[in-house]
Amino acid sequence: MDLKKEYLRLFVGPGHVKCPPYESIYRQDRPPLEKGLVMGPSTADVRRRYAEADLVLAKNFNDLPDHIAVEMEFMHFLCAEELRALEEGNLQESTRRREMQLEFLREHLKPWVDRFAECILRSTSSSFHKSAAILLKTFVKSESEHFEGHGSQ
Repeated sequence: MDLKKEYLRLFVGPGHVKCPPYESIYRQDRPPLEKGLVMGPSTADVRRRYAEADLVLAKNFNDLPDHIAVEMEFMHFLCAEELRALEEGNLQESTRRREMQLEFLREHLKPWVDRFAECILRSTSSSFHKSAAILLKTFVKSESEHFEGHGSQ
């Protein structure tokens, strides 16, 4: 299977996109007329959280801020910042970054990642894309369980 063609078919187009990679598409907590549309309230909240974390999207970035890759990169950024603060002995900043991870996971990743991953699993025969979907679901579940088991401390 040609991975590039399958990627385009699943996530980009042209034509009907099987599994749009945007949080706002999958959120179920929206009014009926807004369900399935991009740029909803969750997108604005993601943008706000990036700014609060002192993260600026590259000027040449031309996609939506609630794209799964951007949200996962944000989690990576928060983890790296938590580690940096720990290494510098700044427990307050480390705790702040950890709390940001927990809130982002709870408010943004957990509400939609399972539906997105299930869409991929239903829509492709590509073992690569299926494995990526399973890995994504497993990561979010594992992080959720980790935070629930240890609190935000």
